[in-house]
Amino acid sequence: MNKIEKLLPYSLKAAQRFITIDEGKLSVPKQFKGYISSFGASVIQSGLMPTLAFYSDAKKAKGDRSLLVPALIDILFQNESYPIDIEVQKKLDDLDKDKEKDMKQIVHYFFAWLLEANSENPQKLRKELMDASIALKLALRTFREVDNDKKKKS
Repeated sequence: MNKIEKLLPYSLKAAQRFITIDEGKLSVPKQFKGYISSFGASVIQSGLMPTLAFYSDAKKAKGDRSLLVPALIDILFQNESYPIDIEVQKKLDDLDKDKEKDMKQIVHYFFAWLLEANSENPQKLRKELMDASIALKLALRTFREVDNDKKKKS
């Protein structure tokens, strides 16, 4: 079993926890497939930290792309790529319960943790996040796409 196949079950769980938008946890905003598809290309072109900063920009984009950051961190923890940081895990659990929280503060906390992890071993973090993003991209294919931004006709 290759690395991506090993990450698929964790990616499905992370997508259900952080990205789904319905009670049955079967639908994701249409925009997320584009966000995750461009993640790898952005890492290659701009670098890991600028890409993570871009994706940490909460509420600036349709579908709130900042939810990809906790999903990717959750995959890293589930795969045991990094030891679980108790404070980060607590924030992940809080976000899982209430996605309407103040995302700027929470995602800023995640970004700070990623900066610290990057300073310890930048190549490892880059490789692990790239693998997690590929697995998440594949996992998102199993969910229904919902276009939340369609204008309602009166």
